[in-house]
Amino acid sequence: MATTQRPNIDGQAERASGALRRAGGAQVIPATAPSSKAMSEVFDGLGPNGRLMVIGATPEPMEVSPPAAG
Repeated sequence: MATTQRPNIDGQAERASGALRRAGGAQVIPATAPSSKAMSEVFDGLGPNGRLMVIGATPEPMEVSPPAAG
């Protein structure tokens, strides 16, 4: 099984979704922080057919944008 090394992303220094997209998009993002805002911010970093795995849910709604047509 081949593995792909991805860069470490510092979410405090840059927007994580942009860094994930530049790296080709994430296949899976485990959302462990109980924060709808944090989950909404990383959602755009998913790659094609990527999945956001929500582990820490909150009652607040998530805001996500539809994928860009392209």
